[in-house]
Amino acid sequence: MKTKDVCKVTGLTRKALQYYKQENLIDPDVSDNGYREFSDEDVKKLKRITIYRKFGLSTSEIYELLNSTNLKQDLMTVLKSKQLELEKKEKIQDVFLQYIYNDTEEETWKKLSSIDKTTSIKEKILFSFPGYYGRYFALHFGQFLDITINTPQQQQAYEFIIEFLDNMEPIVFDDEMKKEIEEVSKVMDDDKIKDMLHVYDEVFDDFESYYDKNKEMLQEYQNFKQTQEFKESTGNRLMKLFKETFSTNGYYDEFLPAMRRLSPLYETYYQNLLEASDKLLEKMPEIKDSTL
Repeated sequence: MKTKDVCKVTGLTRKALQYYKQENLIDPDVSDNGYREFSDEDVKKLKRITIYRKFGLSTSEIYELLNSTNLKQDLMTVLKSKQLELEKKEKIQDVFLQYIYNDTEEETWKKLSSIDKTTSIKEKILFSFPGYYGRYFALHFGQFLDITINTPQQQQAYEFIIEFLDNMEPIVFDDEMKKEIEEVSKVMDDDKIKDMLHVYDEVFDDFESYYDKNKEMLQEYQNFKQTQEFKESTGNRLMKLFKETFSTNGYYDEFLPAMRRLSPLYETYYQNLLEASDKLLEKMPEIKDSTL
């Protein structure tokens, strides 16, 4: 089925089809003359995507559902997550109203502390460290911290990380660095951060295939990192400042082990990255560092 016919059947625009292709939600065949050919299965998938979007699901959530091996269970998980988000917002609004008309600050404090138990670790850290420091930290680790604290071990690790970050020497960001953080924060919303995990999955699941497909790009990037342009870039200066500040404060010996205890997702990522880094070093010995 040609693109125009699919648009008629599904009610989608050409731009929507292009976007879904770009986000790896669909992968139609391409005919010899260069036109996309959509199968019946592609059309069914597009209708499912439309349903999920009307439910208000993010691109990353839709990706997971399209690749689910237990769809009903995963749908229920997403539904419960949405219900929790809605319930939390409603509870906060209710506490807000009670604070306006009836409650003392002490009563409001207790109620909000109870609601706080359902707050993600990422939100807690952003609240604890307002400003550029917390936002930059969230850009690095936020994709692993969109979870709640559920065990005593996680609570202990969380408290250690808060104390660790709070006792560090202040990181001084210049105006260009602040601008960079603001711009990246706007682009890297929750959906984009979650989508990064899909890239990790591709690397970790089949490193050899990933390397064969991307080795030219990896080499070009490695070459670019040696240029003066890269070394003087704001992004590189930010990364260098971040690593230098953390490495002198027990980053590898104390902070990373705590992060691994705090987030099971980070622990999996950490172990996979060590293995992938070893493989990449075999292919490209000139690469010395990997950001964990």
